[in-house]
Amino acid sequence: MRRDLFSVIFITLKAIKFKMVQKIEDHFEVLEEGEYTLNLASDLFSKGRVEFRNVEYLSEVINRIMRLASGYQIVKIKLYGISSLKEAENIDYIYDQLLLKTKLYMRILENQEEQLYFYKMALKEIRNNEDLLASKTLSIVSTGTGNLSIGYYRDREIQYVHNFKNGIVKLIEIFSEVRDEAETLHHIILENYLKNTFDSVKKFMPFNVSEILVVSGREMKQLRERLGFEEKTIFEIEELEELYFEYGSYKVEVLAEKLDVSESTAVGILYTLALYKVVAELTESKKIVILETTIQDAIMESKFFRKRDLNIENQVENSILRAVKRLGRRYQYNEEHAVLVQDLSLKIYDELQNLHAMGKKERFYLELASLSHDMGKFVNLSEHQKYSHNILMASDIIGLLRKEKQIVANVVLHHGKQEKINFDGPTFRDFTASEKVMVAKLTAILKIADSLEAGNAHLMKDTEFKLDGKILYIFVKQRIEELMMIQLHFKKSHFFTDVFGIRVELKNRK
Repeated sequence: MRRDLFSVIFITLKAIKFKMVQKIEDHFEVLEEGEYTLNLASDLFSKGRVEFRNVEYLSEVINRIMRLASGYQIVKIKLYGISSLKEAENIDYIYDQLLLKTKLYMRILENQEEQLYFYKMALKEIRNNEDLLASKTLSIVSTGTGNLSIGYYRDREIQYVHNFKNGIVKLIEIFSEVRDEAETLHHIILENYLKNTFDSVKKFMPFNVSEILVVSGREMKQLRERLGFEEKTIFEIEELEELYFEYGSYKVEVLAEKLDVSESTAVGILYTLALYKVVAELTESKKIVILETTIQDAIMESKFFRKRDLNIENQVENSILRAVKRLGRRYQYNEEHAVLVQDLSLKIYDELQNLHAMGKKERFYLELASLSHDMGKFVNLSEHQKYSHNILMASDIIGLLRKEKQIVANVVLHHGKQEKINFDGPTFRDFTASEKVMVAKLTAILKIADSLEAGNAHLMKDTEFKLDGKILYIFVKQRIEELMMIQLHFKKSHFFTDVFGIRVELKNRK
């Protein structure tokens, strides 16, 4: 019987992690896993680059892991890097050296992709813990190396996510000089910094009270190991606060000796405790639950069990839709108009399925573009397409990757009366030919839906669409003179004809 074997190597700023697995029916069995200590943070955050001695070390370790994988006859090996590595000014040379020395191409995850993997992983564990988590209100903390986010889970879905620019590893580097000057007070200074940061955005959060704080991270795993609590995943907040106050009373070198870890790891544990203390106070959480799975697990899940993730995918899509609507309300968009355009767009999309040959993902992009196409009117009415585009690109929407956001924003940017799209413009800089065609198709559909609804919401109820040969018939149950009113707004169909090779015709449905 053919064995389905797979290995993931994941480079963070603190470690090189690996996991080798074998797929068995509906789960995977771990054959081997581990990590090698690494410290790229000081290179990256103080020098802006990764020293070549560290690239040499990376190559040696990766080759060692690959030799171990060959012993299991594993040939599928994927190399990933954490998003912060993109900040290295010599990243192209790192790509080149790793490829030459290991024959593996490193794919660096986007910040949003990292967070998406984390929240999918969190949703899976929440779903598997019905009594403890699934029915509760939760605050979910993701502590990346260069970023931090807090998500709010309620009614069995992630309702809201707020991103902050500095994660634990970056905070360790930022506060290095403070530690030198304030040996046993630096964590208090960090705590006040975090409180001020969270207070400044608290008013934007839709709600902030939760029952349980859900976390994950290398520092919590190390702390549990040192305390002999490997199996314990649920703590009272008071337990962590006691540890925080105790550890904060030691100098860093004393804490490192007490925990039998490096000074850098000791600081990471202390700062992580400070972060969780502040978030627990902000959200009034009484318990803390530590997730067991890792990003490597989430990557393997996505490779092996895509069909099984449909429920999670639907939850993520609902969270994205909710985030876009919340963004629209912040900019006082016309929600009734946006929702009706969304409905009309999707009806057209479904009717033209055999003509455009696009799938579920593209349909979701159209849905997002329909909801967000007019939010820029809050800034400037005559140039609202441009400002709607800018608002989308400047907003963190958890679950929406950079390229996906560019696609949606480009559809929004070009939904106006112009009859051509300048594909040589800066917003299409890294688009492939097929991606440009996809944007054109989605834009053409949105133009028609927007034209139909413009000022005619009362006329568009129960509108039907029918493709017949080279004509898309739009059936509305109205009198002829009212149809003429709609025709006055119907000036965007030329682009639709150019893209699909069919014309649009309005019909009075009897």
